[in-house]
Amino acid sequence: MIIKIINILKKFSILFWYGFRNKPFEVLFQTYTHYCSGGRKEATKFINNSYKILIRHTLNNNEIYQRWIKKNEKSICDVELLSYNPLVTIITSLKDVNKGYLEEMILSVIQQTYVDWEWIIVYEDSISQNLIDIVEKYERKYKRICLMKQDNDSSVSEYNTALLASSGQYIIILHCADILSLNALYEMVKKLNENRSLELVYSDEDRLDKKGNRYSPHFKSGWNRDMLFSQNYIGNLYLLKSENVKKIGGFKKKYMSSMEYDLLLRYIKEIKDSNIDRIEKILYHARISESLLVDSTLQKSVLEDYFSTCKIDVFVEMGLEPSTFKINYSLPEKVPLVSIIIPTKNQFDILKQCINSILNKTNYKNYEIIIVDNQSSDERILNYFFTLNKSQNIRVISYPYPFNYSTINNYAVLYAKGEYVLFLNNDVEIINYNWIEEMLQHAQRPDIGVVGAKLYYDDDTIQHAGIILGLGGIAGHSHKHFHRQDRGYYSRLKITQNYSAVTGACMLVSKEIFNDVNGFDEDLAVAFNDVDFSLKVKEKGYRNLWTPYTELYHYESKTRGIDNTQIKQNRFKKEVSFMKNKWSHVLKYDDFYNKNLTHDNEDFGLSV
Repeated sequence: MIIKIINILKKFSILFWYGFRNKPFEVLFQTYTHYCSGGRKEATKFINNSYKILIRHTLNNNEIYQRWIKKNEKSICDVELLSYNPLVTIITSLKDVNKGYLEEMILSVIQQTYVDWEWIIVYEDSISQNLIDIVEKYERKYKRICLMKQDNDSSVSEYNTALLASSGQYIIILHCADILSLNALYEMVKKLNENRSLELVYSDEDRLDKKGNRYSPHFKSGWNRDMLFSQNYIGNLYLLKSENVKKIGGFKKKYMSSMEYDLLLRYIKEIKDSNIDRIEKILYHARISESLLVDSTLQKSVLEDYFSTCKIDVFVEMGLEPSTFKINYSLPEKVPLVSIIIPTKNQFDILKQCINSILNKTNYKNYEIIIVDNQSSDERILNYFFTLNKSQNIRVISYPYPFNYSTINNYAVLYAKGEYVLFLNNDVEIINYNWIEEMLQHAQRPDIGVVGAKLYYDDDTIQHAGIILGLGGIAGHSHKHFHRQDRGYYSRLKITQNYSAVTGACMLVSKEIFNDVNGFDEDLAVAFNDVDFSLKVKEKGYRNLWTPYTELYHYESKTRGIDNTQIKQNRFKKEVSFMKNKWSHVLKYDDFYNKNLTHDNEDFGLSV
């Protein structure tokens, strides 16, 4: 006990002098606030989490990753007997690479802890004889290695040649000079043992510099269909069923450097989402090669072909970052009515700014605004309500009871005439004119549930970019406090993607889905009602989605204030308890996050 107290005091001292050096007494205030809300336990938790964040920010990314490797890969070679041991075919197109790199790649395969594999390496005439000699040396020694010559000068032809010659039930592609971790195949097959229905398995990966040092780990989202449409996040290591690949015609020659992206899109079209899974371990180490750099124009064509085959009317354009894409889904000729619901109490200036921004910055024409007056008493706003009620598409309805976000919005939906309801806080300001279209194009899709937006504080830092379950115990906002221009973790601030939940400050959903899940849970008066609602929609089988193309300012908590009274803190504790009791089975593990990333902060930092 004494040692624990000493450690906490040490961390507190470091935070006081280094972590808050611009305003050193902030740590005192924050610690006291947490102590008041949750006693010694909460204060200690705050100090520990703040200390972890400080340490992460003190080290550079590479130092943090090296620490992560030491912590997490100590037992990388521990394996257990598997009951299902299918043959896995590894396919490689031999390229002119450094001899040392080639040897390292070969050793990474022959040293695999899983032994039921075959390796087909295909080459064409232009490959150096010295490299061919190296492979032939190993081919003579290991019967599972097969070197084949391909007449056509094309990686696509080489891959298809290897595919036709393969005997394995599953295939993986190993790019020339890249390296598999020792347990790569074992972990893949172990995942198949856990679920024989799986038809696509992918893993986390990192990169290798010229000296063989590992850097830039990519800890990936779980299966994220809309992220895959935005960028090929699946990456380098993925395991596919051979018969499925052969059935869809293998690799297409016209896509060359983008042939794997094309294959993945055609492949997922034929399988269920439930038959896709990931392994949250670094199993692949990639070297960056000019020959492997993708052509974004070709990737764009791949996406256009995919949606054309699916008979989905879209327009594909380049995204906000290199090798990312924006899929524009067509709206019907007769666009649906959208009901914008805004609860408010007094705060005349804030509401007027919000309403003016909607009226002046909305290209979409078919919308109505429903303002829910929650016991306003200010004369200015009452006069403003009188004026607004004269507008053709604005109504003010009264809710003369104590504040309850869920009850207020459920009540307002009863008055909504729209096919879609857009829940909006009164302390937001619209930025882009096509904000409704950008959300509605997704909400109209039959497999999409709730759609959320990109929200900024008034200093142009991120307030909301999707919600991640488990952060801080219940949920937290992705990339909170990142700058507006930041790309985020592997471009996640710049691409459309699926999240478990989005914030109710700007949330669009069809009224049919809203009613199907019985709206917001009225036991959640203030906190987590949007998370609970999103999870109910997700539980029904819909994908929730976040788009960076709808942008608003969110002047958070200006209306309601902060939870600085005992009554408010008790209410918050009750709502935390409600969420833990109802959603404990999902709060510990977010499908769209990664267990190797921190749960102490919202910055996608490594868990070290």
